[in-house]
Amino acid sequence: MATLFQGRKLLMKHPGGVRPAPADALQGKVVLLYFSASWCGPCHQFTPILKDFYEEVTEQPDANFEIVYVPGDRSVEEMMQYYQHEHADYLALDMSDASFVQYLNQRYGVRGIPFCVVVQPDGTVIDGDARTSVQSGGPSAAFRRWRVAWNSGTIVAIQGLVGAAQHNGKTGTLLSFD
Repeated sequence: MATLFQGRKLLMKHPGGVRPAPADALQGKVVLLYFSASWCGPCHQFTPILKDFYEEVTEQPDANFEIVYVPGDRSVEEMMQYYQHEHADYLALDMSDASFVQYLNQRYGVRGIPFCVVVQPDGTVIDGDARTSVQSGGPSAAFRRWRVAWNSGTIVAIQGLVGAAQHNGKTGTLLSFD
């Protein structure tokens, strides 16, 4: 994800408020972009669902998952109030970078909010309707699908194959797993 957000200011919560996130905050992670705004009624209904989803997924060992709130708020004050009081402890894009926010909205075809998309580090879409995925099937199932897509093409050492033991110990390309 470092590629898509390289040079962009991401924010994170901390006990005293909000501060800049480290440059490597998205390194090696499956990332869900959450397009939302404080003035949006449906966003206020969906944000607690996403918050619970995030907390459950990130409790899993080696989750390597992050959410980035992409604000559509009218002011920095509205955005910060909404982010600090209603969102989970995931990251937020600094809304002062309005041209990048607009670019993300256009790139991912955002026509209404709340809208969620899961992307790879280069910005390639893994799940273009992540809101539906979050709301159905439970966090584990959705995250497992995203992680498989994100890791697809990875070279792995094959072990534990029962039906094709002759392949154990060899390398192969990960296509999927269950």
